[in-house]
Amino acid sequence: MSYNGALFDSDTTRVEVCCWNCNHSVTLRRGDVKADLDRHDFERRAICSQCQTGWPQTTKFPRRKPTSM
Repeated sequence: MSYNGALFDSDTTRVEVCCWNCNHSVTLRRGDVKADLDRHDFERRAICSQCQTGWPQTTKFPRRKPTSM
């Protein structure tokens, strides 16, 4: 998976966002945020809704590869 700066690139189906302070986590899906949102910009601006800590950890999950029979 290549990293091009976008929070959602062509291979990403969801992004897990986790607060490093209290471990509160949220799953973002395509359509939950602007399509061209920059990953660094999102991390810089995001604030945990539970403890108000900034700079969450983000993990991108790719689409499943199609399987053929």
